[in-house]
Amino acid sequence: TALGLFLPRQKMENWLPANREVLSSPWLFALFVAFTTFGLLILVDLSSRSYLSLRYLFLAHFKDLFWAYVLVSLARPMAQLVSGGLKWLVASTLLQAIWGNQPSQVKKGRIWLVVMALGYLGLAGLFRHDSAKIAELGKMWLMVFLALFLAINQRALINNLFFKSKKMTALLLFALLLPVMALGIANEKGTILVMLFVMTFLVGVALSNRIFQMGGRGYILGVLSSTAMLLALMMVLVNLSGFDDRTAERVSTWMNPFASSNDQMAILHWFRESTPVLGFGFGDVPWCGYHLSGCQGVPLQMQSDYTITSVMAVLGMGASVVFIAVYVAWLVLMANRQLAFAGEQVKSRLLSGSYLLLAWVILVWVVITIFQAIVTISGNLGMLPLTGVTLPFLSYGTSSLWFNSVMLGLALFQ
Repeated sequence: TALGLFLPRQKMENWLPANREVLSSPWLFALFVAFTTFGLLILVDLSSRSYLSLRYLFLAHFKDLFWAYVLVSLARPMAQLVSGGLKWLVASTLLQAIWGNQPSQVKKGRIWLVVMALGYLGLAGLFRHDSAKIAELGKMWLMVFLALFLAINQRALINNLFFKSKKMTALLLFALLLPVMALGIANEKGTILVMLFVMTFLVGVALSNRIFQMGGRGYILGVLSSTAMLLALMMVLVNLSGFDDRTAERVSTWMNPFASSNDQMAILHWFRESTPVLGFGFGDVPWCGYHLSGCQGVPLQMQSDYTITSVMAVLGMGASVVFIAVYVAWLVLMANRQLAFAGEQVKSRLLSGSYLLLAWVILVWVVITIFQAIVTISGNLGMLPLTGVTLPFLSYGTSSLWFNSVMLGLALFQ
């Protein structure tokens, strides 16, 4: 506040030059306010009328949401800082390590890559008991490297996935394998599932492009191939032996919720079935049931793992479908804006135009967020095993809220 009041405005604008004179969509920030406010209202209801241990949850989230809005308001300097860092990372490290011509630069770039990889895995080991932080770090790693892969190959999109270029394939594997290893160290299988979904999506897009180039109906077959791969992936994961106790319990709960030792999914099924067509509304949701001693109506994790069930309890099934459709459309709108901006650039400006890579990073974040929402909603409905993945902007969780708010701020600036 002091800086804003006493520093000359013109000097600040010269220090933080605008990227371009194009207005963002008026819906992006407005819907951010709407979704975060709705999530906050759910927490008000839960804090005051459910488990005693959640009585201060609203206040904790209100504090986190305040700082989330502060982060969004700092979109302009954040965008400059992030885009400058990405430009250094790409120009001085990645491109030199993979495509450099001078041996000294190649060696320097590869040393930096090794240092970053070891540092990232070291952080995963350090925070292995805090899976939320590891999940957000994994997303950051995937976004940067996958964005570089897509930016370099934006005209042909991801046809190089089919081993046309060994270097491009190595870059893609480097982008995917490191976060999967880190998440494995932290035993965070929910985010691993999201990343595997993203991988199948990429393969499906590549197949559709290839089929389209051969004169076929690429989009239809691409969607079908992606769906088939997702189903195959689920069958492999469900039937894979060697589950730890927690994962085995979740798979068992998913396959037979009414016979499992963990009855949370069964409770959620009954809870949704009892919800009126128009929902209970705020203040009337029976979180703890009507004739129970203590709070046994819903699981304790309603504010994080089961947020979409909370939405259905408040709004009812019909309005919740509309709510989810608006949520996905909001994310797609952000993706379209970033894709349009990236499409304006040319490959030759990859090194000089630092905002180009930032656009692709935001685009990858939107894709990951959509898949995260799909995994969360499917888990609540019993279509997939529960993974513990939150619903961005609506669920409780400091790391998730702050990270996604920073990304939204960058999207608004772009």
